[in-house]
Amino acid sequence: MTSKNIDNLRYLSAKIIIKILNGSSLRDIDFSKETNSHKNINLIKALTYGVIRHYWELDAISQKLLSKKLKNKDQDVHILLLTGLFELLYLNSKSFAVINETVEACKHFKKPWAKNLINACLRTFSRTYLDNPDKLENFKNNSNHPEWLSNLIENNWPKFYEQIIKANNNKAPLTLRINTVNITKENYLNLLQENDIDYNLISGLDDAVIISKPINHDLIPGWDQGYFYIQDAASQLAIKFLNINNKDINILDACAAPGGKTSYIMQILHSLNNNSQLISIDNSQSRINKITENLEHLKLLNNNIKIICDDVNNIEKLVHNNLKFNKILLDAPCSATGVIRRHPDIKHHRVIEDIEKLNIIQLNLIKKLWDVLNNDGELLYCTCSILDEENEEIIKNFINYLKDKDYKFEIINLDINQDNLENKNLIKRTYGLSFIPEAMGAFDGFYYCKIKKLN
Repeated sequence: MTSKNIDNLRYLSAKIIIKILNGSSLRDIDFSKETNSHKNINLIKALTYGVIRHYWELDAISQKLLSKKLKNKDQDVHILLLTGLFELLYLNSKSFAVINETVEACKHFKKPWAKNLINACLRTFSRTYLDNPDKLENFKNNSNHPEWLSNLIENNWPKFYEQIIKANNNKAPLTLRINTVNITKENYLNLLQENDIDYNLISGLDDAVIISKPINHDLIPGWDQGYFYIQDAASQLAIKFLNINNKDINILDACAAPGGKTSYIMQILHSLNNNSQLISIDNSQSRINKITENLEHLKLLNNNIKIICDDVNNIEKLVHNNLKFNKILLDAPCSATGVIRRHPDIKHHRVIEDIEKLNIIQLNLIKKLWDVLNNDGELLYCTCSILDEENEEIIKNFINYLKDKDYKFEIINLDINQDNLENKNLIKRTYGLSFIPEAMGAFDGFYYCKIKKLN
């Protein structure tokens, strides 16, 4: 019997969670292949994402309930227990149903001996903790982050620490970018209204729409027609800060996959109705394929874009005739600590040693791209990280490099309040701006710094 033929959702969720904890990415999980029923997907997702988000808290509770720690070979039993605890604690499901289904899931892992253990732990939790909220406070105070990451966040943002932790442990809102090549903003908003889908607009971002209630992307009107692209507001803001105009003949999107920013640039070029050329680069063929797929879906693939699979460090070999760019977007590889609320598996997959390795990559990339930037051209460095080590520190080191080489440059002021874009979580830094994520806020954690190359 395949997993798809098994209707125990706790078992199916536990299987996915184990994959994630053992190194797989949530991005690569196709939940539709895990069940025969479309309506079950939401619960499987809720259980999976919930346990991944609250793992440390749930694990601490489990250790209180277990008489002795489970062996490594019984990871499946441990995760089943956490799945049951999460559902009881956060989904307000009926206790008897949760306990029965979680106990029953043991047989699918071929561990019938665990039934009594799971049953006893969940019943004890239900009686002892759910009915006594005060007893849960010690567990609730857990940051649900690995200690090294929690410490880094606190060191970077002592005033915003609790806000960031809370944001990371909550679901992110669903934000769309209206593809105005295929439909006007007015017509698309009317389409949402006709389908009784509530939404909110974001001041200062012309094409951004927040969908008020969670919904699968393919159920949102206009998906098949390419009327929108799912893209966080902070990511859309990067293209706004890039500020493409008719003078920008050659544009480079480095580290471009999966193509959200590339597609937005193409959308803007269409509105400008000029012959500007965009080159998008990524070093993974599968990710390059994703860029192409997204552009085709949005009907934005045309002769004005060239998509290249290669390492950005080879940029001078990839472009011909000493081509220089008027605008360069470097969305640098980073720890992704600003998008944990969307990708909670980041908390499990990152280790502190990654930061130093990423710093080397980030600085090398910005140096390399500077060489192909035109005089009077502008480079926008951005990351979806909230750590200074990947943001301001990189820019400081890069500025020192430019000064040592006697290169002329200017740090462009990014106006926080431009076009009425006002947000208390957009923080002006010595160099650039940082967005601080907020629970249910419109923007992920992001950093932006724009540098102009002078003659």
